Amino acid sequence: MANPHALPVLTATARAICERVADQLEAEADDLAETMTAAVFAEIPAFGAIATSDQRTSVLTHSVDHVRAIVLAVRTWTLPVADDLRFVNARGRLRAGQRVPLSALLHSYRVGHRTVWERLVRVLGGLDTDLNAALALTTLARTDETMRRMLSDVRRELPKPVEPAVLAAEIARLTGRERRRAHRA
Repeated sequence: MANPHALPVLTATARAICERVADQLEAEADDLAETMTAAVFAEIPAFGAIATSDQRTSVLTHSVDHVRAIVLAVRTWTLPVADDLRFVNARGRLRAGQRVPLSALLHSYRVGHRTVWERLVRVLGGLDTDLNAALALTTLARTDETMRRMLSDVRRELPKPVEPAVLAAEIARLTGRERRRAHRA
């Protein structure tokens, strides 16, 4: 069976360009995380409502973790697995406990993905790249589309208001953790 987290095989040239992109994203990680955090607070009223210094630090920490996950995905050329995204589950539970609406939480993830994508486009534009590497990196953008489809089902299926334990169980179901746990047993 094929690895569901594997991405298309890259040429040596495309692989080298992806490494340069990862290096650049890593060098800009703090700035990118600041940009993501600012966008979340500026664009999502529910986050503006919790805009204390501690909350901003929490969102910034999540943004840094998000950038690191993207850099890792580009460097290893694999999609993240559940263990790589534990920080997402932890922040989701935290926000649920703070009564941040699920729609605001999901919107914050989309804002983060959009901000990373905008930075990828800028980084690629600054490199003398070949089209194959640029197209290969667009594969990572498909994860946003997949996430959007999966999460649209969640919005319909979960009762409102969402209880943290129910949300955690639904995330486990959607990410396949439930199936892997049953498979190991």
